[in-house]
Amino acid sequence: MRGSLLPDDERLLAEQWLLVERSVFDVEQVHPGRGVTVRDVRTGDRHEVRERTASRQLKSGQLICARVLPTGDFMQFFGGIEPVALHERDTLIDLLDAEPDPVALVAQLSRRFAPPTLTNTEGDPLAICTATVRVSDPAGIEAGLDDTYDRVDGDEPQWFEHVTTDGMKRIRATLVLDGDTLRVETNSDKRMDRVLATLARLDPGMKVMDDERRPLRDMREAAQLAEELPDAAPLEPADPKVAAALEEFIRDYETRWLDEPIPALDGHTPRQAADDPTRRGDLIRLLDSFPAGAAAGGGMDADRLRVALGLR
Repeated sequence: MRGSLLPDDERLLAEQWLLVERSVFDVEQVHPGRGVTVRDVRTGDRHEVRERTASRQLKSGQLICARVLPTGDFMQFFGGIEPVALHERDTLIDLLDAEPDPVALVAQLSRRFAPPTLTNTEGDPLAICTATVRVSDPAGIEAGLDDTYDRVDGDEPQWFEHVTTDGMKRIRATLVLDGDTLRVETNSDKRMDRVLATLARLDPGMKVMDDERRPLRDMREAAQLAEELPDAAPLEPADPKVAAALEEFIRDYETRWLDEPIPALDGHTPRQAADDPTRRGDLIRLLDSFPAGAAAGGGMDADRLRVALGLR
């Protein structure tokens, strides 16, 4: 209604603004205190954006969600500038392509503020689960457990259920038989449900005497549980044997990581991404988010990974 009150050039500029929506941008160059060069990931268009404040904080290779508007002879950001994690990029692009309402867009962009959730290596919500089962035929159940799980050498009959995730063999469940009582321990509801269903199949006459489950929804609950547990003797990183074992573990994990599908690389392995010019940029961006050299502190080292991938 008030557009007619504007001068022609300002009205034309306002009409241009109405056509510009938020998009995902790759920050290509940063000139602190002056501006940034960004590339629209959806269209490939590049813009020189005049921005004094944000240009002191943004870094090359960073992904952001923003609205870039023409303001005469140059471009400017309008509204907030939201950082975008690499693994969230494609989801956000799909959402923007669907022309979401403000509520859906804010919900997507604010996901980074949500507290981290704790999961096991299979992605199940973490929970400390313990069940006590009375079996009807101890000898029969022992034979059935031998056929189903991996027996562990020890003073009392004990079995592990194993699963391989991220190239490593891990324990899914622990079962210990004491007379006609079987104790089951897992770290998720799903794993416990699976074991109890298996036991019901192996011994239809079994009876669950106790089934306790304690969800660990966040770090606060995990810390509370840690305080309740008895203190364990801490490892001494300076011990040569401990240091050597940790280094061997990290090097082995780095080697396996190179050939594992990575969600942030759209399910491709780092080696595949390194050999694919269309995905190499994502791999470089991912490695840039890892600590390197002394900053790695004995963990995964981005410099070693770059060398292994031929990126150095």
